[in-house]
Amino acid sequence: MFEMNGHLPDDYGCYHIHTEIAPPEPRQEMLDIPLRDGALNTSALLSDVVHYSTREITLGLETAALRSEWPLIQSALMRDFHGQAVQLVLDSDPDWYWEGYATVDQMEDLRGSAGWTIHIQAQPFKKTRAEREIQLPESAPFVCTIEINGLRGYPTFQTTMSNTTVQYNGTTYPIPPSASFQEIYGLTLVHGTNELLFTMTTPSTGVKIKVREGTL
Repeated sequence: MFEMNGHLPDDYGCYHIHTEIAPPEPRQEMLDIPLRDGALNTSALLSDVVHYSTREITLGLETAALRSEWPLIQSALMRDFHGQAVQLVLDSDPDWYWEGYATVDQMEDLRGSAGWTIHIQAQPFKKTRAEREIQLPESAPFVCTIEINGLRGYPTFQTTMSNTTVQYNGTTYPIPPSASFQEIYGLTLVHGTNELLFTMTTPSTGVKIKVREGTL
């Protein structure tokens, strides 16, 4: 069984028959150089963090509904998932979710039943459904240390004040003022201890952080 964007197979009169998750593929760019043994991994020259390609998740559905209902099921699956951004939770792994984009294959006529295959081009890391929340001091500048036990950490930030920034690994990112938590593109934490330096030019009620962890 699975839940995707809040929908269950039962919602479509279907039952879940199989799940396949492709293994993670490291992103390595190998370069052959004359007068050198073996090839050079140029990816390792750019970053000491191993990055991974998108993974494909395949879900199989089948229905024993009357044949007259099959087109309706097909339309509903297309409406809700085909080309859509999705979040997938598997009942065998309920504390984590996958993110990606789904496509739905054409219905397969199995004579007494009908089947569908849903493909998801998913991010390589599944994420924790639970978040850690961190309340930071009001004074600035200050350093926040965040420990990540998994391979990745995905922070979001909330502040009501403008001119607030966070520096991580030598790069400074502006934090847009908002009442909701905002993701900052390109800011992803890694396994171990991560130090973030916060600065602001006006008095603040502080910055809040929420963090999800990711693993393969």
